[in-house]
Amino acid sequence: MKGSTMRESRISGIVGITALVALTIVNVFVVANLSLNSLRPNSAIIRTPLGFDGISFGNYPVALDFGNLAVGIINGCLISGFTIFALLLSGALGAYALTFIDLPRGFRTSVKSAISLGYFIPQASVLITTFLTLRFFRMSNTYAGIVFVYCFLYMPITMIILTGYLKNIPKTIVEASMIDGANHLVIFGRIVMPMSKSVLVTITILIFLWTYNDFLWPLILMARPSKRTIAVALTMFYDDRQQDFGLLSAAVCISLIPIMTVYLLLKDKIMSGMSAGSVKE
Repeated sequence: MKGSTMRESRISGIVGITALVALTIVNVFVVANLSLNSLRPNSAIIRTPLGFDGISFGNYPVALDFGNLAVGIINGCLISGFTIFALLLSGALGAYALTFIDLPRGFRTSVKSAISLGYFIPQASVLITTFLTLRFFRMSNTYAGIVFVYCFLYMPITMIILTGYLKNIPKTIVEASMIDGANHLVIFGRIVMPMSKSVLVTITILIFLWTYNDFLWPLILMARPSKRTIAVALTMFYDDRQQDFGLLSAAVCISLIPIMTVYLLLKDKIMSGMSAGSVKE
């Protein structure tokens, strides 16, 4: 019996390692192939898709200038930054209220149900209504308009993650702080938020990835060329240069710079502070 269990465990370990190696190889190949093609002219890519001939950095300045990628990157980063700030502030305040403030049970349940319901609404179902509403209030082609839409779309998942995390923080900490004379705003800003650093960083990365790479809403709401985000700029670039795979690869590599920067800056902080909420009530 013991030998059989050990054999099954060994087989499971081999299968898991094999799957991990296979996934790693696939991902490395995709990134390496994209990076390599960004350094090669289109003729060389068509002739030998996996070759190393004709390598140079000539595609990058051409792609950056032709596709107006700098404007798209700046717009994408600004929209993502404003959205993250608004979501973290409002979502954290809402999650704190639902977790630590003494609210009527029926009211608390109704609010949680309404927030959770918003998570299941398909984005396409509110596309036309949202566009017409923003146009009526003259908020189309504005940062405020699309940030408002993103806050509406991603507030449910933000609240779900935050409330689930804050439940792990003992209420005795909040109660003791109130006995010492601290009000809810002080407790929120000086105690609960520092203890929630890890989950806030995780939400920041997720929201940045979702909004920076989003194509649908910027295409509909940001029609002016000066307001295009990087996702829309890449699509327009593809339409204009659909045969030039080298320039397209270079444009994609350029668009990944903010994503990689945010990830590298925050990846070491995702696990920091996890012990703050590790003690359950």
